[in-house]
Amino acid sequence: MRSIESTIGEGGVATVVLNRPDQLNALNFDLADNLRADLDRFAASDEVKAIVITGAGRAFSAGGDLTSLAPAPQADGHIDLGRQVSDAMAKHFGPMMSALMAFPKPVVIAINGIAAGGAAGIALCGDVILAGRAAKIKIVQTTQLGIVSDLGASWLLQRSIGRQGALAVMLLGEAIGAEHAQHLGLVWEVVEDDRLLARAQEVAQSLAKVPAAAVRAARNLVDAAATRTFDEMMELERLHLRDLAAAPELLTRINFFLKK
Repeated sequence: MRSIESTIGEGGVATVVLNRPDQLNALNFDLADNLRADLDRFAASDEVKAIVITGAGRAFSAGGDLTSLAPAPQADGHIDLGRQVSDAMAKHFGPMMSALMAFPKPVVIAINGIAAGGAAGIALCGDVILAGRAAKIKIVQTTQLGIVSDLGASWLLQRSIGRQGALAVMLLGEAIGAEHAQHLGLVWEVVEDDRLLARAQEVAQSLAKVPAAAVRAARNLVDAAATRTFDEMMELERLHLRDLAAAPELLTRINFFLKK
């Protein structure tokens, strides 16, 4: 069974499923490499206009599969687990997250069940994030392992809920239910569990109609806003508008809008 299952459906929406249900979709090297490969394939595909990412079974993902980091002694018998973790991030999980963050088309995340540890980084890396009522987000690395959050969670959390909120989530390690996550601003919409995937695909079909260049520009503006002044953002908006307005289809869209 492949650790990632992907299909292309109505409206050019690709559904990408983390597919290790017996292990609560725990993240191992194979899953990370397969997810990156599918993201690269869909990024290059003219058929795919948007993607949905969710988990198989009763969890989005329980986080990193610690069995994939079984200590491997060096020739002298010394175990450098720090180096092994660092290498895993550089070779597998880092490239996966970079491919997701840079994906050039709309990304909808459907959080079903628990999204824990590193999987929270994946869960928070969407353009639109939906959660089933049974969904929970839990950053466990600091409280349970004495390390730090990974897969970009610190960057994503800080931009979603600010410094104090991000630190509370990371340092307390408490499970955040779907309604609380929506209240905090971590997810956009809470959906009944049996409707989650269908609703995510509906949202993705709607986003698939938005020009991909406009999606990328909107992301760029939102991500840049945290470190730019108001005037700098006005200038960045102007530059994006200059480029996007040069597209021939803009006049068609304006005429359609005026007729409506």
